[in-house]
Amino acid sequence: MSTMPVVLLVEDDVTVRKSAAMYLEDNNFVVHEAENGAAAMENLSAIRPDVIVTDIRMPQMDGFEVIEKVGISHPELPIIVMSGTGDLSDVIKALRFGVWDFILKPIADMTILVHSINKCIEKAVLIEENKQYRRNLEIANKELESFNYSISHDLRSPLHAIDAFSEMLQEDCKDILPIESLDHLRRIRAATERMNHMIADLLTLSRLSRQELAKSEIDLSQLSQIILDSLNAEYPNQNTRFSIEKNMTVYADPGLAANVLENLIGNAWKYSSKKRDPFIEIGTCNTSHGQTIFIRDNGAGFNMKYYDRLFGVFQRLHLEKEFKGTGVGLATVKKIIQRHGGEIWANSEPNQGATFYFTFPKSD
Repeated sequence: MSTMPVVLLVEDDVTVRKSAAMYLEDNNFVVHEAENGAAAMENLSAIRPDVIVTDIRMPQMDGFEVIEKVGISHPELPIIVMSGTGDLSDVIKALRFGVWDFILKPIADMTILVHSINKCIEKAVLIEENKQYRRNLEIANKELESFNYSISHDLRSPLHAIDAFSEMLQEDCKDILPIESLDHLRRIRAATERMNHMIADLLTLSRLSRQELAKSEIDLSQLSQIILDSLNAEYPNQNTRFSIEKNMTVYADPGLAANVLENLIGNAWKYSSKKRDPFIEIGTCNTSHGQTIFIRDNGAGFNMKYYDRLFGVFQRLHLEKEFKGTGVGLATVKKIIQRHGGEIWANSEPNQGATFYFTFPKSD
């Protein structure tokens, strides 16, 4: 944009056009005049105005046609209609075409026109700044995702080497090393295993931005039953009771929906495991977000004071020695839900269990 804003003034009435142009020039605008829409469109690219001010009723090409053509070729260019017609249908039509303001002629006070032009320019600048900010943010996010994927992928090779050589040393020297040294090796291997799980979770998280969604109707009730049956088989002594509402269906990517349930049900199972009578409930309810799925447990819960950390990467609300985990699961769940256009939130109290709520839009 030039130091002085450029206005393309399209008006067939010479007196109106000249008086408006003179006033605008006196107020530090560069004004290019056009006597009709055809002349305006012919010189539009060369003039490169910051704002177009146009009449509606003109010969050869009227204002509506100008608005339509500019909307196609320069959709972000502000247009102000300055017209003598007080017909409400013209006003509505102009607004539907995307004009930024509508001023009735005759204009008794030209400061109205100046004010309208300045407001349109300010708005256009803010829109462009916002778009640039979003473009920069998208670039930064893509670079961060690429960095995350590369680092996570490259870390696995040395980590596997540490684990493999630690295992060989542990096996070869188990009769030579003192118990304390063998315990050190065991701790090294346990740490590398945990790190490997964290890297695997990070890779899963980074892939979510690249993965195409293949949505279909999914029976969450059936999927929840399969997950809980698997947990029961893996931990037969936990004796967790559970309740699953029947016929819960959503429209989502099957693999990603399964990831959501595996994480949330797995967390409910884990954090209720130290209760005398662990219980998990999976069902639906109506909230301000519409039909909502919930997963509730009677486990350890968490303090809502730290809620802002709940869905962050590596942000855990419980110590590793209390409950194992990488701190990536809920971040993954949130990203999956958001990619589907849904919402996720939670409510809890320490030692009173937790309830996670989430939505999947019914269709695209």
